[in-house]
Amino acid sequence: MALHRLEEFLWFMCERQRIYERRFIDDQDPPWTDSDVLQEYHFCNVYRRLDYTTQHLLDEVLTRENDRDVFFNTVIYRFFNRPKTFQSIGGFTPVDRFDPDGMCHALRLYEEDHPLFSSAYRVTTHSWADSDSKAVNIVKGIIRDDLLANFDYYCESVLEAESMEDAFEVLCELNGVGEFLAYEMVIDLNYELLPFSENDFVNIGPGSSSGLMIIFNEVHEDWLHWMVDRQEDLFAEFDLTFPYWEKRLTLRSFEHALCEYQKFVGIKEQDEVRRKFSPRDHAQDTLEDFA
Repeated sequence: MALHRLEEFLWFMCERQRIYERRFIDDQDPPWTDSDVLQEYHFCNVYRRLDYTTQHLLDEVLTRENDRDVFFNTVIYRFFNRPKTFQSIGGFTPVDRFDPDGMCHALRLYEEDHPLFSSAYRVTTHSWADSDSKAVNIVKGIIRDDLLANFDYYCESVLEAESMEDAFEVLCELNGVGEFLAYEMVIDLNYELLPFSENDFVNIGPGSSSGLMIIFNEVHEDWLHWMVDRQEDLFAEFDLTFPYWEKRLTLRSFEHALCEYQKFVGIKEQDEVRRKFSPRDHAQDTLEDFA
């Protein structure tokens, strides 16, 4: 273990959360940090629910009444992971009103002047519908031909799963959904529809794996559990105070933050090219709204 890396990671978590508080809670003017890297580049929040795309999902999808429709729209939303793309196809769509041709037409029009997909992660480029359009392959080859064709199985198996890992494994069966995307979806559904703890299961994504290598020189889930279990003592050991908004940070919080931390290290030490920070002009909710 590299103690200086662990200290830097824990500082990164504290400072990233304080940036959110200075900006949205204290309504301070920029800069919200003394770190040049954190000022200039985009990093997700420590609390995933505070990220813009997740907030939009919470507001527009996850709080709707029909669980089957919520499940259906969550899958669609995370394939594109862009609120404006989701709005371009009409937003929340009941499963019995799904129109693949109409959705593909709307996406083609929107794509003329806008990106369809988020740059946060990559989604499948396989020709599921034998199209040269990535969006058409997703809408027709995945949403129509797999999710909708087997909807009762997928929906009931996920919503009635006995564990978060069981729900995750069902989502992995969907065409085009790998472990990374399945974990994003199951965490989303767990905010409102599933009863599990974020400490029940974790999937270590590629970015988080890099973060673990930087600090511990190995990728092992035990290190995540170790940090979750000892988090208060670890912050105190390095004279850091994390501005908690929940009782404790979870496995998902640390997994999420490790991914962002490895970006921080890559920019600071290797001049990696990453997405620059651009403040969004949108109403920002606070975590208490989702308690």
